[in-house]
Amino acid sequence: MSDYFDFLTEKGKNPVVLKKYLFDSNVRDFQNKTEVNKDIQKTLIEINSKQDFWWLNNGITILADEGNIVGRDFNMENIKIVNGLQTSYSIFNAFKDTSLEERKKDQRTIFCKIIITDNEETVDKIIKATNSKSNFFSFIKEL
Repeated sequence: MSDYFDFLTEKGKNPVVLKKYLFDSNVRDFQNKTEVNKDIQKTLIEINSKQDFWWLNNGITILADEGNIVGRDFNMENIKIVNGLQTSYSIFNAFKDTSLEERKKDQRTIFCKIIITDNEETVDKIIKATNSKSNFFSFIKEL
C-alpha cells in the first residue's frame, strides 16, 4: 500500500501532490464522497482489519508501452491507470497526511494488474473492457 501511494505521488512535494496525469486515459473522474468511496476509505482507515485490503477491492489496472522487472522493481514507460481511479484517489486521500514511517507500518496490499502493450487498438479495448463488465466478455472473445 505504501509503495502504491509513493507511485501515485510526486517525490519531494509538501504538501503531497497526486500525479493526476496518470489518470488521463481513465474514462471516469473521481466521484468524491460517494458511498463506494466512503467504504473504500473506511476500509483503508481500519488498519487492524482481519481482511487484507485487496480481498475487498477489485484493484488497479495499469497500462504501459514498455516495461521490465529488475528484482522487485518495475520499470515502465508511458504509464496509464485505466481502472481503479476511485481506489487510487481514496488511497491518496487516506494516506496523504501520514508520515512515511506510518505508511511503511501498514503491511496491507493492493491488487495491481499491469499490462505492457503499445498497440493502441488493444489499449482502447482494455480501457473499455475494464470499465464495463458487459464489454469484458466481448473483448475476451475478440482476443
